[in-house]
Amino acid sequence: MPVNATQFSITSFTVPVAGGRDTKALGINDNGQTVGTYVDASLTLLGFVRSSDGTLTSFQCVPGGLRQPGNAANFLGINNQGQIAGDYTDNSGNSHGLIRATDGTLTSFDVPVAGAMTFVRGINNLGQIVGYYSKSGLHGFLRNGDGAFSLFDAPGGFGTTLALGINNLGQIVGEYTNANGIYGFIRDGSGTFTGFVPRGDISAINDRGQIAGSFENGVQTHGYVGNSDGTSTSIDVPGTNDTPGVYGATVVSGLNNAGQVVGYSRITTPGHSTSARPFIGLPITGSMLTVYPAALTFSWSVRSPLPYQTIQVGSLGDNLAYSAVAFPRTSAVDIIQSSTTTPGTISVSMTSKSQEPGTSNTSVLITSPTTSSVSVPVTLVIGPPESLHATPTALRFDYTVGSSVPPSQQISVVGGTLGPSFGASVGTSGVGKWLNVSPAVGTSPSNVSVGVNPVGLSPGTYQGTVMLSSADGPANVSVTLNVT
Repeated sequence: MPVNATQFSITSFTVPVAGGRDTKALGINDNGQTVGTYVDASLTLLGFVRSSDGTLTSFQCVPGGLRQPGNAANFLGINNQGQIAGDYTDNSGNSHGLIRATDGTLTSFDVPVAGAMTFVRGINNLGQIVGYYSKSGLHGFLRNGDGAFSLFDAPGGFGTTLALGINNLGQIVGEYTNANGIYGFIRDGSGTFTGFVPRGDISAINDRGQIAGSFENGVQTHGYVGNSDGTSTSIDVPGTNDTPGVYGATVVSGLNNAGQVVGYSRITTPGHSTSARPFIGLPITGSMLTVYPAALTFSWSVRSPLPYQTIQVGSLGDNLAYSAVAFPRTSAVDIIQSSTTTPGTISVSMTSKSQEPGTSNTSVLITSPTTSSVSVPVTLVIGPPESLHATPTALRFDYTVGSSVPPSQQISVVGGTLGPSFGASVGTSGVGKWLNVSPAVGTSPSNVSVGVNPVGLSPGTYQGTVMLSSADGPANVSVTLNVT
């Protein structure tokens, strides 16, 4: 495989925990958040998330109740929402998939094959998780965000198919074995496989089609990033792979859409092995896309005014041509670009076809022909139609015979998603037409004015109602008039 000229700026880091060691960076998202594992002073395996500013948060790697130390775990993927995917072994030595939600909740899962062990290797922005399971060989799986599974084997494989990474386009990268050896594959969203000869072990794929992993060369292990044009770049942590006769390892585990990589390094000499040390590698390139915000959430009631939000698109370095689409394709959102080059904005709006209450997910995929793409997750939270509301729900007027008529009071009318128009009328108990409202027809949101004409009424307490009617149903306001 030819080698290109892309270089990486490598930064090693440590976990700020007394006694922490054997730290491995295993995945990275487009926000620069890194996920990995380390061992603390009590030999307990813990997970961590490290933000782009270096802030680190530790967390338990296995569900509560399992013994530690002793339970192995890996967290090999983090998406832009902060969801983390990995696997762990229970007290019986069985492996299970694991999802860590943004609130820290751990959820275990298994492939729907009796007696199989589940190994997780990646997650994308749609919550799709890939990995492999062991049962009469090794086989790949895809778990969708709704929990549905697709199980697969590479054509021509001899019972060994490993799904090792997934990007936001739904492309899965992995390895399989046939009579001639080990080969790589890319499985697209339709299930079509494309084989290739990998440079080495495979760990990740991004939306540009770049593939990351590690390969051995004699007594050394090097990281690499392979490009879709067939070129690749070797990656070595300084001081790790440059001593003859000493085994040095630079292992690349994660890759994001900016081409940033994470992994860990280790040096082994006769009778001694150093603890794993994590690193992040930033490509030294020209321009790259930037977006703000990193994610969008819409909360909307059926048939209410359709909301929209904007994404600011910029670039580091030169201005870049770009285009944006919803991925996966959906009629629930419209996307409008203000321009085709940076800087620009993208307007994202919900459409009239977003009618079913519930929560769904899509993303805005922003691509450029000369740099890595950026995916902005979009969450749609759709509620049922909102009924008409009136505030306050009760009014009181006080009048003394012979004095001035009390001033009118206001009712605020909001809501009404079947139609903004409403009618207003009054009803009273007892004698006289002492209650009035105006206007008789309004449009939500607006105010109506409620007044009383108590002249001629005897002292006492009178009850009335302001009745608001709309296609969404009524909203009533009770009115009390005290005459003294």
